[in-house]
Amino acid sequence: MAAIARSESKILARIDSSTTNLIDSIRDDMAKQETRLTDLEDGLNTYSDKTRRCNARIVGIKEGLENSGSQRPTDTIAKILQELLGLSFTPTQDRAHRSLRPPPNEGKPPRIIVVMFHYFREREEVFREAARSAPMTLHGKRVSIFPDYTAVVVKKRAAFSEAKRLLRSCQGVKFGIQFPVMLRITSSSGRDKRFEDPPVAMNYIRKNLKPLVNVQ
Repeated sequence: MAAIARSESKILARIDSSTTNLIDSIRDDMAKQETRLTDLEDGLNTYSDKTRRCNARIVGIKEGLENSGSQRPTDTIAKILQELLGLSFTPTQDRAHRSLRPPPNEGKPPRIIVVMFHYFREREEVFREAARSAPMTLHGKRVSIFPDYTAVVVKKRAAFSEAKRLLRSCQGVKFGIQFPVMLRITSSSGRDKRFEDPPVAMNYIRKNLKPLVNVQ
């Protein structure tokens, strides 16, 4: 009986050891798969950000106006932007379409128009003029123009809100968020610094730029 008991004990020990090794192997595989998935998601977000670099989102243009007349939507929206912003040129656009959701019911706000500019410099000029011309109206309705960022980029850019608030109180300091998510700061002495991490940016601002407001 003792021999049988010892044999059973050895078998159970082997089974326990094999099971533990199998679990450890599965955990290692899962960790590797999670890392690969994260890398794929990061790559997809980066690709999506790059494809949207020349895009803009236009809010407030009457539903169907882009399809009125004999012109293509790209031509119609380009002319609207030229007249609305007083541009000296007609923006070249590759695409112009409404957001992919059902048309709104009567009286509801129109869908957003997504525009892809052919030239990045023209997109930038449109944004500069939109900032100078705000608020803008077309046919009695307010029109706004925004960058076309992914949800991930919007969240990351929003993380710099407190840093930007501090910077607004720093005399002689210029700053801006560069595409897709990098805070560029130019001090009054002309020194350039770039940050991808909001806490690091906040620490630099407090220590070096003497903001006039306090942010927790």
